[in-house]
Amino acid sequence: MKSITVPLTLVALLSISTIGLPGKAAGKELATNLIQNPSFEDGLRAWTGEGAKPERHHKTILNVTPEGGDYYAELASDKGYRLIQRVPTEKGRAYTLRFHAQARPRVNRKESRFIVMIDGRKVTELLPEFGTWSTHTYVFETLRNETEIAFEDLHFGAAGIGAMIDQVSVVPSPNGVAPSQDLFDGKTLVGWKLYGGKQEFTVEDGMIVGTTVLGEGNGFLSTTKAYKDFELSFEVKMDVGMNSGCQIRSVPNPKSSDGHLMGPQVEIGGRSGFIFGEHNGPNGRHRGWIVRAPSVFKDQAKATAFNNGQWNHYRVVAQGPRIRTWINGVAIADVVDQPTDLKGLIGLQVHSIKNKNQAGKSVRWRNITLRPLGEGKAEDGDWTSIFNGKDLDGWVVKCRPNDKDKRDYWKVVDGAITAQTPPNSNHHYIWLLTEREYGDFELRLKVQTTAGTTGNSGIQVRSRYDDEAGWLDGPQVDIHPRGPWRCGFIYDETRGARVWLWPDVGHPANAKPSHAPQGWKWFHAGEDDRWNDVRIFCQGTRIRTIVNGVEVADYDGKGLLDDAAHRKRNVGLSGHIGLQIHPGGQMRIRFKDIAVREERRTTEKKEER
Repeated sequence: MKSITVPLTLVALLSISTIGLPGKAAGKELATNLIQNPSFEDGLRAWTGEGAKPERHHKTILNVTPEGGDYYAELASDKGYRLIQRVPTEKGRAYTLRFHAQARPRVNRKESRFIVMIDGRKVTELLPEFGTWSTHTYVFETLRNETEIAFEDLHFGAAGIGAMIDQVSVVPSPNGVAPSQDLFDGKTLVGWKLYGGKQEFTVEDGMIVGTTVLGEGNGFLSTTKAYKDFELSFEVKMDVGMNSGCQIRSVPNPKSSDGHLMGPQVEIGGRSGFIFGEHNGPNGRHRGWIVRAPSVFKDQAKATAFNNGQWNHYRVVAQGPRIRTWINGVAIADVVDQPTDLKGLIGLQVHSIKNKNQAGKSVRWRNITLRPLGEGKAEDGDWTSIFNGKDLDGWVVKCRPNDKDKRDYWKVVDGAITAQTPPNSNHHYIWLLTEREYGDFELRLKVQTTAGTTGNSGIQVRSRYDDEAGWLDGPQVDIHPRGPWRCGFIYDETRGARVWLWPDVGHPANAKPSHAPQGWKWFHAGEDDRWNDVRIFCQGTRIRTIVNGVEVADYDGKGLLDDAAHRKRNVGLSGHIGLQIHPGGQMRIRFKDIAVREERRTTEKKEER
C-alpha cells in the first residue's frame, strides 16, 4: 500500500492504494457498508447530484459489465457534475472508502478524468483505464459524525460523457493508520550501524543490549535508514547510575573521526523524556536542553515517570518541527524545534563513562517499532489551507449593524487577506471569521504589519460571534504592531472575563515588555519585507503560541476555558478561527498562507493505547 498525505478540512487521509482488478467486490465488506445503494441497482436512491441530472446505465447500453449487479453510474456532464452521498460516521474513527472506476469507452480518455472528495475537499484526481475496472481504496479518519463522499467530473469537453463508477463502499477500518514496522527483528543487528565510540552492542533474548566500555566516547547503534515524520515506540530498561538516550532525525558529524551522531536526543535517565540537542549547536557543540522553560523539569509527574531498573515504555511523535514524548503514558516533552533536521537516523546511545566502576553496565531495548506519518510531507502533511489566496470564500465578516458599511475593510490584496482602516475611522470591532468551526488543531499563518500603525489586531481561536449582542467571545492571540513585544500573548475576549490568560496579569494595561520571552522577534513591512511566522496550538484546554520560532505562551486553561461562563457561550474548547480589527487607531495588517492541521481530541491515556 502506497502512503500519501492529502490536505482535507474535516478528515485526515491516512493511506491509499489503487489496484487494477477485474472481478466482483467482496460481499463480506459490503455487508457492513455505510453507503446505500452502492451499485446503483435501485436507481439513484440515496445519491444526489449537483450541476446536472445524475445518470446510471444498464450493462447493455455500452456493453460494459458492471462490477456488481446490472447497473453503474456515469459522471456525465457538459457543465460539471458531482455525485454525492452523506453517510453516518463516528468522530475520530478510521474508515475505508473503496470504489471501482473505468473510463467511458469509445471516446477520448481525458473525458473520464474526475476527482474524489471527502467532506468537500479534494482527495485525489483520477483518470481510469479503458476496458477494466480499477479498485481504488482510501483510508481516512473522520473528524465529524457525518461524512460526505463525492465524485466530480473534471473535463467539460464532450456533452454527457464521463467516467463510470460502481460498487462504492465506506466501512469502519480496523487498519485505519499506516502500519508500524519493526526496526529490530529480535535476533540480529541487520539494519543497524555503529557510530561514535566503540561501546558494545549485542543481541540477547530478543533485546538489544548496550554495554559501557571504559575509555570510549558516546556510542550510537543507529538505523541505516533515515526517517522524517514518524511515531516511534520502544521499551527500555537501564542499570541504575547509567545515562542513555535515543537519537532521532540525526546525522553523523562530518567533522568527527568516528561519526558521532548529532541531532535531537530523547533522554533516558536523568531528565528522562526531555529533548537534548546532541552536538547540533554552533561549531558542533551541544545545544543543550530544548524546552519551553526550565520550570518543566520541576513537574513531579514528568520527573517520576521513568522507573529506574525497570522496563519503561517510550513513545516519540516527530511531525514537522514538532516533537512530543511520553514515558509510561505520561506526557513529557512538547517542543517545536525549528533548527532540527527534519530527516535523519534513529540511534540508541550508550553514554561514555569516566569511572571504572561503571564499566560493564547495560541498557536494554526491545519492541522497537516505527509508524511513518506521511514521510516526505513534513510541512504539508495533513495541513488544510483555509484561505485560497484569491477571495474570502469560506470566511464571513461579523460586525455591529452600524459598521455594515465598513465590511470592505477586509479584502484580498495581492494574495493576502488585508485589513486597512482609514484615519479617524469611527468603528467598533470588525471580525473576519471562518465559516466552519475547529476543536483541537494547529494553526499556521504569516502576518505582516506596518511600522507606525496605531491600531491593534489579533487572531481568535475557538471563538463565536453573538449577532444579537454584537460581541465575539473566546481566546485571542494578540497582534500589537505598536508594541510588538506583545505579539503572541493570549487574551480572553469572553464576556465576564476580558483578561490576559498569558501572561497571567489580569487587566490589559498590566502586560509589560518584561513578560515577553527572551529573544522575541517581530518584523514590520519595509524591514527586508519580512513576514512573521505565527503558530498556534490548541489541544484540550491548552493553548501555545510560537512567533518567528520563539515560544511566547504556553497556557493551560483548565478550570477557566471549560468553566460555566465559557460553556454558556460555547467557546474556549471549540469554535471559529478569526481575525480582528480593533476599535480606535489606524490599521494596516496582512495575513497569508493560512493553514490548519486538525487533531483528534483524546486523552493521553487513550492515545497511548
